[in-house]
Amino acid sequence: MTARTCPECGGLVASTLIHCPHCGFHMGIAEHNTRAARGSNPYNSLARLVIAIIIFWPLGLMSLYYHVKSDEKWSAGDAASAELYGRNARRFAKIAIYIALILLCIYLLLFIAVLSF
Repeated sequence: MTARTCPECGGLVASTLIHCPHCGFHMGIAEHNTRAARGSNPYNSLARLVIAIIIFWPLGLMSLYYHVKSDEKWSAGDAASAELYGRNARRFAKIAIYIALILLCIYLLLFIAVLSF
């Protein structure tokens, strides 16, 4: 790992950091995160997010929160954090969809049971 000198405070900053830990000066995009500067965020799925919000909104809103955080990190050039937040957004969206499917099955079974009497 190489170090750079911060032009603001003169402190040593690791080449993998975007901001100076001493003064917070923006040092530019880190070397290992340059792929985050290109294109849209590959870790987010807007369709899954919308479906999760529509069918089970409590977990859909959690998925929305992590979706937005992932986009913020991607825009800042932090691909590792964007992937982490994107994974959490995907997890909450999948759980919301699974819970909605389970509730739908329970509803249909109860509906059939009531109609059979």
